[in-house]
Amino acid sequence: MAKPDWKEYELNELGWWARWAELEWVGGDCYTLFSEKFREPFFNRGGFLGLGEDLEGLVDTLERRFRKRRVAPRVLVRDAPDWRPLGELLAKRGYKVVDSMSVMRAGRGAGAPNPEVHVETATWSLEEWSRTYLKAFYGKAVLSPVVRSILEKAVADEKVSLLIAHVGGNPVGCAAVHRTEGLLGAYCIGTVPKFRGKKVGSTLLGVIRRLAKKERRELILQTMLSDSVEVFYLKNGFGRVYVKKVFEKRRSR
Repeated sequence: MAKPDWKEYELNELGWWARWAELEWVGGDCYTLFSEKFREPFFNRGGFLGLGEDLEGLVDTLERRFRKRRVAPRVLVRDAPDWRPLGELLAKRGYKVVDSMSVMRAGRGAGAPNPEVHVETATWSLEEWSRTYLKAFYGKAVLSPVVRSILEKAVADEKVSLLIAHVGGNPVGCAAVHRTEGLLGAYCIGTVPKFRGKKVGSTLLGVIRRLAKKERRELILQTMLSDSVEVFYLKNGFGRVYVKKVFEKRRSR
């Protein structure tokens, strides 16, 4: 079997987040993601899997969609020589690079787990997973009904598995995996703030590594550089495969 290429990495990621936001394609290789419930830029963005002949037209279409949603246009572009024409076009249209996303793959080596952290599947307790995820990433669980509704549909698909970590019976961390051919994508890896520093994330990653090995899948993940956790993944045996620059066009007031 041929090793998955970067487009398959992208489709794995989109397959997961399309469960959280509305995914629409433009011309086959360009997409938008929008969410009414999650208003932060991560869930409201566009991107490209290829460069069509009419880049101007594709960007025009993207911008119309963002205007309709009343959201500042934000587009992810692969940081590679072949993709410079798109970056240059966006720059001419007033976009600025505001962040980057690192796409990573598991290699050799891994962080040490904490034997006090117990990890299990969470299909029997979607509410607990939802609240743990929200506490880890938002500090509060106000959107728990929204997340649970997403999870109820997700776990009906054998491509998805949810993991939850406990210490002394307390939920302390969570993660999700999404399968596509040859790939296991790791998502939503988070630790409840008061339990950070106890190797909860490293323990979760260790379990996910073993799952990927068992299923003979390549393990991948993505992280925004502004979140300052890429070093954590590097220490846990992941390596950067490529980077996507985040271009944003601020709306005029």
